[in-house]
Order: sequence, then C-alpha cells, then structure tokens
Amino acid sequence: MAAEVQSLLNALNALRELESSIASLYRKCAEVWPEEKDLWQKLARDEDLHAQCGENMAGLVAKAPDSFQAAASFNPRAIRTFVKYVSSVAEKVDNRTVSRDKMLFIARDIEQAILEAKHISVVRSTDAEFQALVDRLVKETEAHRKVLIEKIRALRAGPHSTCPCKVHGQAIFKSGAEGCLGACLARIAFAVNCRVLWMTKCEFALLSFRHAVMESIRRVLP
Repeated sequence: MAAEVQSLLNALNALRELESSIASLYRKCAEVWPEEKDLWQKLARDEDLHAQCGENMAGLVAKAPDSFQAAASFNPRAIRTFVKYVSSVAEKVDNRTVSRDKMLFIARDIEQAILEAKHISVVRSTDAEFQALVDRLVKETEAHRKVLIEKIRALRAGPHSTCPCKVHGQAIFKSGAEGCLGACLARIAFAVNCRVLWMTKCEFALLSFRHAVMESIRRVLP
C-alpha cells in the first residue's frame, strides 16, 4: 500500500513540476518581450496556481489514499521529458534564439499537449474536492490554449489587416505597394521558417506562402 501511495504522490509531484516549469518559461517570455508582458505574466500566474493545485491534490491523496488510483495513461518518463523540453525552450528564450512569433506557436502546442496527453488526470478519484481541482486545471489550460490561438490568428492575418504585420518582433508594415510587397515577402520567410523549424503539423506555412505570393502580384502589377 505504501508503494502505491508513493506512486500517486510521485504522479502529482510530476504534474506540479511540469506546471512550475511552464510558469518559469512564461515569466521568461515576459522579460524578453515586454511589449506583451501582460499576456505572459497572466499565463505565468495561472501556471503558478496550477502548480499549487497539484500540491493541494497531493495533500488530499495523503489524507485518504484509498480514495485514489493512478490513471492507466500515467507515464512518468513522458512527463519528465516534457519538463526537460520546457526548460530547453526557456533557455532558448533567454538566449534570444527563438522569436516572439515562434514562441506563440510553442506555447500553444505546450498547452495542447497537456490536454491531449491527459497529464492533468494522472490520478483518478471520485472525491469532490479533488475533482474540482482537476476540472479547474482542465478549464484553465483550455482557456490558455484559446488565448494563444487568438494571438496566432492575429499573427496570421493578412498584411492589409488593421494590425501591423510583424516578423521576429519587428513591425514591417508600410503603406503603398512597396510596403505591401515587403510585408508579404516577410510573411513568406516567417511561414517557411515555421514549416521547417517548428510547425511540422501545421499547414499554415503553405497557405501563407500562397496568400503572400498572390497578394504581392496583385498589388505590384498594374
């Protein structure tokens, strides 16, 4: 029984460590990109609270271990690998080797992976207080994913939208055909970069490439 209880606690500690590592990553993003400090700080605060939820969940398990069981999908190695990955991204952000735009996609995928891998549900129970904490984590992680998706949609908006087209954090939008061509070419560069270096599952690169070329031709030619 002691071994089983320790296994449950280890699962929740792994969850807490994962949430803490994500919070640290988002705080680093707030430092590196102060123009979006509010976004990253809000996400970081939420992740800190998620880590606290994991600690509270562990406390509930310690009080009544017979009411809990490890989920069949729990894979401690996968979570440890995830934590190492998040830490490696934080190091790249600190070294300025990842762009602001790319970081939005990375953060979106991190939140998505937590949901898809069911890391939040590493321990199962019918305990109402415990389940409320699980439900909160799932709800807020989904909210994070949606916020990041909206930011990405704004990024993907065409160069003629009300928002300036930005690549690697630098505004490149200008009025007139010359500015439009420059914006479109920059969007091509960004799309190709994402396709090759990160967005292996995303078709945005191809669509953005086609859109940028067509827009450049339409604007520049008589």
